[in-house]
Amino acid sequence: MVQIDRSPFSRFLKLRGRKVLQPVVILLVRSGIHPHWISGMGLLLSLLSGIAFWQGSFRLAGILLAVGGIFDTLDGEVAKASNKQSRFGAFLDSTLDRYGEFFLFFGIFLYYTQARMPVAQVLTLIALFGSLLVSYLRARSEGIGEGVRTGPLERPERILLLLLGTLAGERFFIFFLWALAVLAHLTAFLRIREVWKRTKKNG
Repeated sequence: MVQIDRSPFSRFLKLRGRKVLQPVVILLVRSGIHPHWISGMGLLLSLLSGIAFWQGSFRLAGILLAVGGIFDTLDGEVAKASNKQSRFGAFLDSTLDRYGEFFLFFGIFLYYTQARMPVAQVLTLIALFGSLLVSYLRARSEGIGEGVRTGPLERPERILLLLLGTLAGERFFIFFLWALAVLAHLTAFLRIREVWKRTKKNG
């Protein structure tokens, strides 16, 4: 399989996260906690973050999102360290990540619905679709043997933009949502173009 490397930022976060969380990984492995439970906790935190967004508690949503991001990193590391990696585990993790993103954006959508901000509602749906499309294009490209991961907005960058938005507060959050929507669809376009170039070249 031909694979295009992930963005430098995603690679940096992954390597940095492994180093910082290594003591926690060792503790979880020794405790015997299965990686699937860690993935489930990440999903639960995404759900709670989405509820916090819905209620307008953006700072709380950011805290829950950040903790959920840690769990999102831990499940794969624990699976690797405990020799419990499996194809189903990878499949489940990816599926729960998509559910988690839906919960987050749905909470944001409900918040803007209550606030009667139709433009922000539409923007949220565009950002959600773009985020899911980026992940789908990666999976679909892997299915045809290409594994394309180009573009500026993989999952770590998407989470970071949402986190920065929560720090900026409700008033400025929509600007980060704009950035996420635009960059997600730009990433999708770049992946489509890359697959087109490679399939055209390889026949």
